[in-house]
Amino acid sequence: MINLVPARAEMASLIRPQPSQMKFGVDISPGALQRFIDSGLAFAVVDGSEVLALGGARDIWPGRAVAWGLLSSGIGATMVPITRAVRRFLDTCPTRRIEAEVAVDHEEGRRWVEMLGFEREGTMRAYWGNADFHLYARVRN
Repeated sequence: MINLVPARAEMASLIRPQPSQMKFGVDISPGALQRFIDSGLAFAVVDGSEVLALGGARDIWPGRAVAWGLLSSGIGATMVPITRAVRRFLDTCPTRRIEAEVAVDHEEGRRWVEMLGFEREGTMRAYWGNADFHLYARVRN
């Protein structure tokens, strides 16, 4: 059964991130995850003891946050319930504006943030690792 639970730092060593998410050298150590946990809302999507996803919204200032997330390799059939769980998180998040940054060439990431209700606002050139990223936002009225 898939559940959304509060993230814990030790979960960083339990997830096997997708290669497309790791090509920019993302730090997924327990210390890095703890910093994300401390900077806003953080959750884990789990199936029993398996960590399928880690994510959250890092506060920038009141009313604005940046979404972050890691999906496990080979999640396949669990993508629909993961998407539902993350959408529930976003629907209940108190932050009015949540942004997401997706590498231009990460087609799966683009499709997923759009399924979660984010709208593309523009392209940030040479944003991270000299790569272009799309900026998405989900704004609650």
